[in-house]
Amino acid sequence: MRKFIFHSLLFTFPIFVVIMLNFKYAPYFIRYELGPGTDEQIDRSFTLAESRTYDCLALGNSRIYRGLNPDLVSIPTFNFANDDGSFNQYYFKLLYLDKKRKKFKYLILGMDYFEFSYLPYTRNHVYFKYLGDGYKKDYQQSIQSIHGLTRWLLGRDFFSPLNTSFNSFMSKKFAWTALSCSKYIFRALQGKPRFMKAFLRDNGQYVIAFSFALENDSLIRDLTRLPIQDDYFNKILKFCSDRGIKVILVMAPARSNELDGYNPDTIMEYERYFQRKTKPNEVFYLNYSTHPSFTVQDFSDITHLTENGANKWSDIFDGDLNKIMKTQIPTAS
Repeated sequence: MRKFIFHSLLFTFPIFVVIMLNFKYAPYFIRYELGPGTDEQIDRSFTLAESRTYDCLALGNSRIYRGLNPDLVSIPTFNFANDDGSFNQYYFKLLYLDKKRKKFKYLILGMDYFEFSYLPYTRNHVYFKYLGDGYKKDYQQSIQSIHGLTRWLLGRDFFSPLNTSFNSFMSKKFAWTALSCSKYIFRALQGKPRFMKAFLRDNGQYVIAFSFALENDSLIRDLTRLPIQDDYFNKILKFCSDRGIKVILVMAPARSNELDGYNPDTIMEYERYFQRKTKPNEVFYLNYSTHPSFTVQDFSDITHLTENGANKWSDIFDGDLNKIMKTQIPTAS
C-alpha cells in the first residue's frame, strides 16, 4: 500500500507542479499573446481619462475603442470607449469625468444599430468601482447582475453551458499558455524583440495586431431599441447641450456581411431616428458604415478595423471633424 501511495505521489506531483505554474504564469504569457485583460484595460482607461488633457472625448463600443486613433485627430483627443459598451455606461462615464472637473469641447459618440438592444453587464465588476450608485441601480433587480457576479467569481469563460465553458476555460489556462510560452521563449532564443499583439495606447485606443477576417464572415444582431438605452442616449445629448459640448454621432465603417444581416426597414428607421437628433452647430451625424474606401483587408474580423484600417478611418474622420469645428455641416466624405 505504501508503495502504491509513493508511486501515485511520484506520478501526480509533476502534474501538480505544472498545473500550479500554469495558473501562476498564465496571465503573464497570455497577456503577451492576447493583450491586457479586461480589468487592466478599464482601470488604465479611467486613469488616463482623468490624467490627460484633451479638447475632444470619444465614447463608444469596441468599434470606436479599436477603430479611432486620437493621434490622427487634429485636436487633442482621448478615446474613452471600451468593448461591449452602450449608452448607460457612456452617460455615467461623462458624470465621472464631470465630477473630476474634466472639460472638453467635443464628444465623439459611437453609434451602432444594435447598440440600443442590451444592457451590458459583463464588465460590471470593474465599472462598479467607478460609475457610482446610479449606475448600479439599473442592475439591482436584473438577473444580469447575478450572471455578471458569477462570471467575475469563476472567470468569464467558466459559465453555462458548463461543459463548453469549462473546456474554454482550461484551453486558455493550459493550451494557450503553453503556446504563448513556447512562442515567447522561441523568439527570445532567436534574439527577436518580444512585442504584445494587443495593447492599449496612452491615447485610449486599443490595438490588436492580428486579423481573422474572412470573406464569408457573417453575424446576426438584435436591433431592438430598449427604452432604457434610448433614455440614456437622450441624457447624453442633454448633458452635452447644458455644457456647450458639440456632439458628433459617428457610425464606424462596417462590413457588408454584417449590414446584409439587418432588416433594411429597421436600418432606415434608425437612420431617421439619428437624423432627428441632429441640431445645427450642436449635434452632427456621420455615417461611414458603407464608406467605399474600406474592404475586408481593413478589418480584423466581422466588425472591427485593423490598426491600418483604423488609421485610414481616423484620417478620413479628422477631415470631417475639421469641417464641424468650422461650423460647417459635413457629410461622411
